[in-house]
Amino acid sequence: MTAIQHMAAQLARLQRTPDRKTRVLQLSASGFSQRQIALEVGVSRSTVFNIMKANHKGVAHE
Repeated sequence: MTAIQHMAAQLARLQRTPDRKTRVLQLSASGFSQRQIALEVGVSRSTVFNIMKANHKGVAHE
């Protein structure tokens, strides 16, 4: 992967982040398990856990 491709991938990931956080929190509020959320959103369970933990503390997950 070239440096430009790497930067493009990082930018794409950052642009998806707010939608991903919102979706995780919506699914959590709907009663889905962390495992189900991870599968649905396409992230790891630890990412789901970290988003939910940050939201609980009132801290934005970066």
